[in-house]
Amino acid sequence: MGLLPIGASTIEKQDAKAEVSGRMPGGSVNVALFDPQTSQPLRFGLGVAGVWLNAVGEASPPLKGRPTSAVIVMPYSSADISMHLFSDTFLTGGMLMGVSLPKADIKFAGQKVGTWGRPAMMVFLGATSVF
Repeated sequence: MGLLPIGASTIEKQDAKAEVSGRMPGGSVNVALFDPQTSQPLRFGLGVAGVWLNAVGEASPPLKGRPTSAVIVMPYSSADISMHLFSDTFLTGGMLMGVSLPKADIKFAGQKVGTWGRPAMMVFLGATSVF
């Protein structure tokens, strides 16, 4: 499993802002509620992902914005539904909910202005293959 952002989250405070995004490679164990070979299987899963979190900041003088990154772990649960495309391949859409470990605080000039991934909720669309 891998998730790539299609946009960034923005956090602002007074004359400063940061855009935060993450890339998530990971793995999960999924259980199909119905036979996975049916035309629209519903699945639930538990997994863990590594998150490469990136923040790009902007600030008004005398403060300076700078890019920063962190690597965190995110255990998650997921639910998805699929539409059969061909052979063993499905178009899959769903939702993922998790929590970042350790806590990923966003700081401006040393002051905490937000936290990423406490909790995290994401929607996704992709392709799935059944083995």
